[in-house]
Amino acid sequence: MNETINLLKNHRSNRNFVKGYKLSTEELDSIIEATKQAPSWMNGQQYNVIVVDNQEIKEKLYSLSTRNNHIDTSSVFLIFCADVTRQKLSSDYHNQNFAVENNIDLLINSTTDVTIAMQNAATAAESLGYGTVYCGGVRVIAKEIIEMFDIPKYSFPICGLSIGKLDEELTTERKKPRFKTEVNVGHNEYVKSTTEDILEYDKIMEIFAEARETKLWSKKFADVYEVNTGQTQELLKKQGF
Repeated sequence: MNETINLLKNHRSNRNFVKGYKLSTEELDSIIEATKQAPSWMNGQQYNVIVVDNQEIKEKLYSLSTRNNHIDTSSVFLIFCADVTRQKLSSDYHNQNFAVENNIDLLINSTTDVTIAMQNAATAAESLGYGTVYCGGVRVIAKEIIEMFDIPKYSFPICGLSIGKLDEELTTERKKPRFKTEVNVGHNEYVKSTTEDILEYDKIMEIFAEARETKLWSKKFADVYEVNTGQTQELLKKQGF
């Protein structure tokens, strides 16, 4: 097994970092370079990365999202935004209509660009021996982030990525079990999941017993998707999407 595949297969989220530890300029630059070389739809590069390594700003973000202590202790917190401002400039230059509002294709394309770039960043950081954890909580405080960083129209915070040196004494995260391959990977066919698959995974995760999980996997997502508050949709519309 080569080192890259082994690294990817053994990924785990890490939420406990040595506060105050700084990545070298060379390491951070290498992570950003790897991020920017990620493939993107039509080479659109429809993303923007805010590199937060200022401790005061990290603490401010943590105060807005207190469930995510890793923001505070990370060496650097990367905020990944879907960004089609350069596409808007291109449309303006050619005197063409920029049909962005309610354009689901555009939203999917830019979010996909963000996701691939963010995975490159995480893989690069982990290859250097650092821990990482994604932070979907960025969307919960998207309004505050937009205001804090003066994020323009046609850009929207999608996710964060904390990178830092693991605090080995506090780190409890383990490699998390996934669904069996046959549940969501089909060879020359689309496999359809069943309730039995879900219940089996509930048992697997219950045995795994991650301390931060207080609900069964199925119940957690049943609760999450029970009500759509429309909060993100409203803010996306305000940002021009």
